[in-house]
Amino acid sequence: MSSASIIVRQPKRRVASIKALRPVLGLSIAVLGRRLDEGRPIIEAELFLNDFADLADKLRETLRTLESLGDDYAVFEDEDEISGEVLINILEGSESYRL
Repeated sequence: MSSASIIVRQPKRRVASIKALRPVLGLSIAVLGRRLDEGRPIIEAELFLNDFADLADKLRETLRTLESLGDDYAVFEDEDEISGEVLINILEGSESYRL
């Protein structure tokens, strides 16, 4: 099974990042702040399961939010670092889930 995760390497403005990401991810301020401070993934998920449609939307929205904030982030598929664009391509290549 394939998994994806996103780590924020360096938020430009920590408070603004928490404020913008919190509604997207549904995490508490404390949990999200800890993950940012510790360099842990702000989102980790198994791809292509029954909840794929919702998860794909959440991953896309997370990437859009990070881009709009200008935060430095890393995306991983399993253990391999990939670009946000590659993750979007993976998600779009699996659009059959919406049929």
